[in-house]
Amino acid sequence: MKTKRSLLQRLADLNPACRLITTNTSGLPIHMLAEGLPADFASRFMGTHFFNPPRYLPLLELIPHAGTDPALLADFGTFSSVRLGRETVVCRDTPYFIANRLFAFIHQVTINTALDMGLTVAEVDGLTGSLLGRPNAATFRLADIVGLDVMDLVCRNLDDLTPDDPCRSVRFHEGYRSMMTALLAAGHLGSKTGQGFYRTEHDANGRRQFLSLDLASAVEGRLSWVPTPRFSDEAIDTLHGMPLAERFPALLKLDNRFGEFLWRIHGQVFSYLSQISGEIAEDCHAIDRVIRTGFAWQLGPFELWDALGPESLDRMRQSGMHPGEWTAGVLASSGTSFHRLANGERTSWNFRGGMNPVPAEVNYHAYADAMRTGQVVAENESACLRTGQDGILFLETRSVLNTIDEQVLSVCREACDRLHGSAAGLIIANDDHIFSAGANLKLILALLEAADWQELERLAKLGQNTFLALRNVPKPVWAAVRGMAAGGGVELLLSLDGVVAHPEACLGLTESAVGLVPGWGGCKELVRRSLGREFLDRSGDAHLVLKNLHAQVAMAKVSDNARDAQAMGYLPKQTPLVTRRSQLLPWAVRELQRSLDLGYAPPAVGPNTYAAGRDGLANLEMEVFMYREAGYISEHDALIATKLAHVLCGGRLASPAWMDEQWFLDLEREANLSLAGEPLSRDRIVHMLTQKKPLRN
Repeated sequence: MKTKRSLLQRLADLNPACRLITTNTSGLPIHMLAEGLPADFASRFMGTHFFNPPRYLPLLELIPHAGTDPALLADFGTFSSVRLGRETVVCRDTPYFIANRLFAFIHQVTINTALDMGLTVAEVDGLTGSLLGRPNAATFRLADIVGLDVMDLVCRNLDDLTPDDPCRSVRFHEGYRSMMTALLAAGHLGSKTGQGFYRTEHDANGRRQFLSLDLASAVEGRLSWVPTPRFSDEAIDTLHGMPLAERFPALLKLDNRFGEFLWRIHGQVFSYLSQISGEIAEDCHAIDRVIRTGFAWQLGPFELWDALGPESLDRMRQSGMHPGEWTAGVLASSGTSFHRLANGERTSWNFRGGMNPVPAEVNYHAYADAMRTGQVVAENESACLRTGQDGILFLETRSVLNTIDEQVLSVCREACDRLHGSAAGLIIANDDHIFSAGANLKLILALLEAADWQELERLAKLGQNTFLALRNVPKPVWAAVRGMAAGGGVELLLSLDGVVAHPEACLGLTESAVGLVPGWGGCKELVRRSLGREFLDRSGDAHLVLKNLHAQVAMAKVSDNARDAQAMGYLPKQTPLVTRRSQLLPWAVRELQRSLDLGYAPPAVGPNTYAAGRDGLANLEMEVFMYREAGYISEHDALIATKLAHVLCGGRLASPAWMDEQWFLDLEREANLSLAGEPLSRDRIVHMLTQKKPLRN
């Protein structure tokens, strides 16, 4: 505190002309830092608490003090959201603001309960990670990442700043204090020192062993690490496939010690929330938004409490917990909850006794709300088509990894039929970080093992014709991409009018990794987009373009981000990049409506794809030969690359020509049917399905 106040006073003496002065802190009260500063300087001063790593955790807590200029606060909040892609939450100037105040309690009560019930490190992290919709770092692994010294400092500092905290006693758990004292005294601070709750060793054969702290010994001050078994429980394993809002209540009702453990920690967390929320936040939405975006939870604490319903209050009281009286009225049996959605408007309970509207620009449920409104017009296990506002259709994929199978293609065909009718346009999206992992490899492998070449060709034609139909419908078709798209998922995007993408989106035509080439129009679209008439009229180097396209597809290169994908030709140069994932779908809707307002017309048909012919093919074949002779690629890599070159160049034509799209689609299909019959291609598919990584054979 003394050091920062001294620095701020020196800055104030300099009276810099900058409009904004902030401090990135989570533990120092902003009003104390602002004391004694000149009024003009203090009006430009506020706290900014960025969460790390900011590339993956978008939360930014803004903390004004009483003298902060409200207009400046609002302007910086808008700038942070729009330009920096931050999920900005204005917090009250209370100790550790919202996120770390709650995180410190959740962390402490989880470990305390584990020590009381005799759970192991592996059991706790198995129960409090992805099972609860949280990152895999869970509890103990996360503590190691943060640093045990940092965790201890936060808890001690928080205790000094909040002497009247209603649950202050959790910080003085005897076993926890004994364990932390022993770890800190030994210099075991977590990942930065190589050991904390976890450590890694090598056995006599040089194999790595992952060890975890023996908690039973640690509470007595004796440190030892034991092998870490993979957590598994028969009752819990049956719940993994359920949506989190359904899985969470089921977990807390389990009649075993794991269910009791989860109930105890969440009962205490909900009770604590009900007592301090009004002190630290404006409404339930702010708290849920902070925890979701700052700690990557799928559901915030009040959303989890909503999932339990009003009966949770009785169980909390029976367990000796003390939920705030106000919660009884909110969680009444009439069906109300902390969050409501009515007539398309989302509201959240504020701690003054009413409901606050949730502005669209901070509504992280924007995708779900859009998908809930409207009528389902086509649905199966893999995809769903809904009507939306202004006649826009929404197509959502829901297969494993959003892979594209015949059911997805069927819903796409239904959408095309409606786009030839009264529908105004179509948006394809889902709420996953994987937009689509491509074609369903399990289906392809089953056809290969059955040697059903006729069915394999039918599926190839179905995908090609469906994507071509999406490209040629008389209404605009857009997609919203949150994260990764591979193989057939990229081919789907290439067939659309436009894409709205997050800057971190990664795209790649990765078919060569499974022994094939892009077969649903990907080769055709890359050539059509990259070698247009305007480019060639400017004397563009077609051979250089084909060489680069061939290299990136043959090597299954995936873009590092969306801008890289633009450079690789997977996204148009004008693709809108939206930094906040929650706003991707609303942005896509605006782009689609804008194209309608400008008078949308479908792309022209006819001979529109450049075929370089035998001269271009000879150049690419020479590249393949040189790579093979140098030992950089295998014989099977060379075979795939040669087939790919044949497709990209439009076959072995005597001279360059403009061909229609079907010509290239036929070449794609012919190449894939040939490669599918190769045993080495089958081996690549099997390896990808079983080992989740490519095989270079």
